[in-house]
Amino acid sequence: MPPKKPSSTSTYRPRYSADGDALPASPLLPKKKSWVRRAIHVFTARALWDRIENAIRIAVVGTIPAAAIVFCTYRVDLSLWISQTNLISGALNAITGKETVGLQVGYFGQFFRAACIWLPVIMVEMVLHLYEYTAAWIFVYLVANFLMCCLMDGNTRKTAMMLLTIATMNMLRKNTDQVSQPARIGMEWLLGGLLGAFGALLPWPALSTKLMEHRMTDSCQHIAELLQQLTSCMWTDTSLQRSINMAHVRVKIRCLDEAFDGVKSHKDGTTQEWFLETVSRRKLRGWKMNLYTELYRNEDSIRRVLEIIRDRPYMIDNAERAHLFKDRIESPIEEISDVCTLILQHIDKCHSRHSVLKASELYNRLEAAESNLQAQFQLARAAYVMSCTSATAAAAAASNAAGNTMESSAVKSLEEFIPLITFYVFCVSQICRTLVRMRDAVHHSLAADQMDHTHRWCRRAREAQSSVWALTVSIFTETQTRASNLVFRRAPEDIRHVIEAAKTSSAMLAALGFYAYMNTSTAFLSGPTVIASIASTNPAEAVILAVPRLSGTLMGVVLGFFVAQTATSSVAIVAGLISLIFLSRLAAQVKNIGPSFSNAAFVAVSQLSVIPLTQDATMSRIQQTTFAVFIYILITMLVFPCRPTALLREARAKALRGVVEIFRLNMDVVIDTASAFAQLCPSSPESNSNEPIANHPNLGLANQTVNFLDLGGSMAASFIEYPREAFATIEKKIKSVEGMINSCQTLMPFAADEPSLGAIAYPSRACSEVHVALKKSLGLLRTMLLGVRLMRERKEIPSLPLLVVLRRMVPCARDVSLESKKFAGLMSAFIEYGDPAVHDELLESSHALSMLSGTLHHMQSAGILKAVKQTMDQHEMAESFNLSTAQYPPVIAEEPSVIADDDDQHTALTSTVGSIMGGRGGIAALRSEVLRVINAEGLHSFTMADFDTIAASAAKMWIQDAPNAPSTSVAARASPLQSQQYQYQGSFASVVDAASLDARQLSAQDAEAMHTMTFIVVLLAAELRKVLVGVEDLWPANWLPSDTGSPKKVSVINMRHS
Repeated sequence: MPPKKPSSTSTYRPRYSADGDALPASPLLPKKKSWVRRAIHVFTARALWDRIENAIRIAVVGTIPAAAIVFCTYRVDLSLWISQTNLISGALNAITGKETVGLQVGYFGQFFRAACIWLPVIMVEMVLHLYEYTAAWIFVYLVANFLMCCLMDGNTRKTAMMLLTIATMNMLRKNTDQVSQPARIGMEWLLGGLLGAFGALLPWPALSTKLMEHRMTDSCQHIAELLQQLTSCMWTDTSLQRSINMAHVRVKIRCLDEAFDGVKSHKDGTTQEWFLETVSRRKLRGWKMNLYTELYRNEDSIRRVLEIIRDRPYMIDNAERAHLFKDRIESPIEEISDVCTLILQHIDKCHSRHSVLKASELYNRLEAAESNLQAQFQLARAAYVMSCTSATAAAAAASNAAGNTMESSAVKSLEEFIPLITFYVFCVSQICRTLVRMRDAVHHSLAADQMDHTHRWCRRAREAQSSVWALTVSIFTETQTRASNLVFRRAPEDIRHVIEAAKTSSAMLAALGFYAYMNTSTAFLSGPTVIASIASTNPAEAVILAVPRLSGTLMGVVLGFFVAQTATSSVAIVAGLISLIFLSRLAAQVKNIGPSFSNAAFVAVSQLSVIPLTQDATMSRIQQTTFAVFIYILITMLVFPCRPTALLREARAKALRGVVEIFRLNMDVVIDTASAFAQLCPSSPESNSNEPIANHPNLGLANQTVNFLDLGGSMAASFIEYPREAFATIEKKIKSVEGMINSCQTLMPFAADEPSLGAIAYPSRACSEVHVALKKSLGLLRTMLLGVRLMRERKEIPSLPLLVVLRRMVPCARDVSLESKKFAGLMSAFIEYGDPAVHDELLESSHALSMLSGTLHHMQSAGILKAVKQTMDQHEMAESFNLSTAQYPPVIAEEPSVIADDDDQHTALTSTVGSIMGGRGGIAALRSEVLRVINAEGLHSFTMADFDTIAASAAKMWIQDAPNAPSTSVAARASPLQSQQYQYQGSFASVVDAASLDARQLSAQDAEAMHTMTFIVVLLAAELRKVLVGVEDLWPANWLPSDTGSPKKVSVINMRHS
């Protein structure tokens, strides 16, 4: 506890004695570990033993069978193999990086797909004896490699190009007596792959499903712990404690990101293991992964709220409003956090769909806690809003001159705090709704299976058949997609892909020509095969991978030659080979030197596979590898060079345009929502309202007006259409933009390591800030989509304040959407080209976007405040009149009534009117029913003024007799004449408490949606400003000529201050 501040008259009392120690007692201090314990602690790391296991699977189990067969079948006068290198290299290539059963199945699928390309090509060359015509085999080799580079990707392209090159090199050795030699090369590689596949099966099968489930368990645990930490950060005693808790949150988020990366790494292998589990099990795992992803996104949104509070702690700390909300919503949120943790633990242990539904009690507790949270939040929000409104009204009554100022201050208070706390509650509620949707999806899946009366084994056979067909079709769909993009789309990235394919095939042809010129009979896995292994669609990645390949080649050649010269037997050579592979795999994941060790192991294998190993073979390998790498680097950097920074700028500009497009799609749905709600208004609006309708095709013209007091008579008694196609388009676009942002993250290291002639360091921090801002923007748009979806998911007619607020927001919302489009266009041009001419307009657009976002948020807050003030005025009027003084309200004297002279007819009419008013027909149904009764009774002298009088009387009777009636105000369903009569007669509403008074005007669902939407718009504008500032730092050479002729740096930040 901090010491109290002494007064001016008191003396200071020291906290510690003269001989005391400020440090705590020795049991509280951590003890220093001895060097023995520190050394032992290294071997307790799980990651180390995982690497050891992988090294054993690759070096011992995967390589020893192939090496033993090669050395046991070696004969000086008779060789069973085209090349002794193929068997061991095929085994190492098959098992390296693919240590699970699923990845092995995927590798063999890629191998057979590659064989369908390279084997027919080389067989045609052998049959037609094209090796005798130099121009012919050069043309075929060049075109084949070009097509494979254009239409294939990944390991399939690498395997096809490498085996085609090896077969061509074998053809150029003049050993062409047998046409079956290319097929024998393929069989040797296939046999080596089958021998290497034992590494995934022994000493126990390594399954991608098990590894993925372990990672998912870690993700589940981290998500539950992260939720507990986030909820504890909201209400803390001091800002320091909140900052410390936020530091723990960041650590947990890093752990969660690592767990998700592990899940993604095993996703492909899990797909290939379809034959080891049922479809229902795979569906359940997919639901779990989607659930964890959605929960993580919602928790990231909560973290955004906490970051705002951390930067502005005055909004929570030592504030009466904070204590008001804390006392009501802290306990429900803690209950939700605890129940969510229990549900996540239960879901993680479930291995079937039936077991998920066994936690019905926990789901009921979760729904009850979420309902309690919403109710308590509504009470706290209503009390706070009415307290702000009451204070404003009192200040305005005391000083009319300061009334507008006080009202604007109340609106500012609502804009600052209410949206923030509403966004926080909305994110917590979304966590509950996500878990409930998971339960409903499982329930619907089980119900669909129960309706399917097919036998279980028949259903499994059908599912297996569909899985095999999907995997078979995917082999051809990828090539078809690439071909269609190259022919029809012809985007800049497609053109660049064709250019890189031409450069790669030309480099391989040059290396193959050098191999033919040297006239060597060995070194199949060098020269052009090196280019095939390091070639990439990303030139930055290719250049960076070329350096480790070159250093790894030198290291592998030296180590392999040393082992071959010192070993005296085949057993010693195999032992040295296994040792080199084992050590290289242990260091394969070490930063900076890992790729070199991986390449060294591969080169050492091909080096030691040559029997006998000579000095000429070693030097030939070094020469060909070095020459091939230099050829590829020179062609890549000099012929149509493509810089990684240029690729990053293009990808970042594309991602920014995608983010803004998603925002505009969301705003279009909001505008369409206002249009759909406006269709409930009368077709011919009256002119007694001063609120104009926005310029929207479905909202009428700007000079038209709508009477919102008469909405009840024209409300459609049907559900509002749900825009499923629009939401599906937004979700699809979000996934696409997420892939763009991930591609930016992949290019960032290459851009930082790009070779340059200048000495200016790459601004990695600014690059990271721009990337984080784009990711946060996409996360905000996901949450905004949830808010808009919440507003459209309704089964009842929207309330009047919602219609009013939406109608006022539509013009500003459209301006925000169009301004964001303008900002995206200017920002994209500045990102890609760095044109300083757009600085002024870009700054103006950014400022306009911020102002429009704030205006939109202000209009929403002001609309809610106005609705609350109108409700409070009605509430005060209801308290000032006594409704029980007369059974019927008085009638206006200027309008005589013939019904007053006939009590029987009056009773019949009022009873009919009362029954109608108790229903949901509204004033329109009341009007038609009264006319029907009048015609039946023969009262042809009955006028519409008399009808209005009876309607007012029936309305008051209905309110008095039904105190628990719906919260919709009767005035909202009254005509203008009825409203005048109500003002003459007195109040019509019953006395209600704060919660029902607030709910009477605006439902909790609509309030959450509106606050979340406008608050996210403001946050998105802030993130786009961060993108602008970060991109400005990424262009250190944006110089403009000054008046004196010397270069002058123009900064957006300086322009902002000016």
